[in-house]
Amino acid sequence: MSNLVGAFYFDARPVEASEQAWVRDTLAQLDPSGGVVDLNPGLVTGYAASAMDLSRDNGRFAGSDGSICLWDGRLDNRQDLAMQFGQLRSGRWTDSALALRLFQTRGTDGLRDLIGDWSLVIWDASSRTLVLASD
Repeated sequence: MSNLVGAFYFDARPVEASEQAWVRDTLAQLDPSGGVVDLNPGLVTGYAASAMDLSRDNGRFAGSDGSICLWDGRLDNRQDLAMQFGQLRSGRWTDSALALRLFQTRGTDGLRDLIGDWSLVIWDASSRTLVLASD
């Protein structure tokens, strides 16, 4: 199971140093490598993979627009979703990349197409929206 942690300020004020330190300290306790921390205006997120995590991208995908998907779980229909996006081989798509692509093309309704056992956090940089979802 992956570990997702973060803090979000609705008023978009800068994330306080103490909150950033809390995220880093929490990740360090969960993952000796320290995990991955992303900092955006009003948002700090952290991701740490567990030893049991099977995701090929360690559950984190950052889009070219600054959007981020943090993923924890299992995706059972990767092949079908990859074909929907014009890729014949699902190996090019990670679970978190597919989830972000579904969200960006179909909104939160697109997340219904994720079949498996999962939870995710999506930071939509263009709309400054934070989405928390689970199967």
